[in-house]
Amino acid sequence: MAFIELPTADLTASTFKSKANKWVETPGLVDLQVNGFAGVDFNSPGLTSDSLQLSLEAMLATGVTACLPTIITGSETHLHTCFSALEKARNSSRLAKTMVAGYHLEGPFLSKLPGYSGCHPVEAMCAADPEMFLRLQQAAGGNIRLVTLAPEVEGAIAFIEKLVQDRIIVSLGHTAADNETIQQAVDAGARL
Repeated sequence: MAFIELPTADLTASTFKSKANKWVETPGLVDLQVNGFAGVDFNSPGLTSDSLQLSLEAMLATGVTACLPTIITGSETHLHTCFSALEKARNSSRLAKTMVAGYHLEGPFLSKLPGYSGCHPVEAMCAADPEMFLRLQQAAGGNIRLVTLAPEVEGAIAFIEKLVQDRIIVSLGHTAADNETIQQAVDAGARL
């Protein structure tokens, strides 16, 4: 449970279990996609346990009690370095042991088409690559729990099936897929 300050006094106790009409008690919030917080960038190869701890303390103060630090598209070397740093920091952070439920890999298996890549570097995007994923998963200590990908990239449907078989949640994002391809991804096990 977490206590968070209500933004206005317009919310009533009949809607929320309130404390002093200023605070609401709620189950802890879960952030499935957080690239960083409180000035800490989880996509930094220089992430330390102190910076992760600072970020988690700040999240906890806002009511977030669990999260999936998210690493976005980059070269395999960059992703490997970021996951290694994140895993090392998680292993020595007091709060991470309870707050970090795993990691989220967002990319690099995304659409390169204009308008779909967002802030992800197009030059680092690639076809679904199960072998690369296994190397990243090893760097992450086996803690990648969520993967966001575009189902239209080469090899994505078979990759989704493999991820789901390995109990990894698949999210569709940064995609230009048509309805049929999205349905194939859902049939393969994509859930978000």
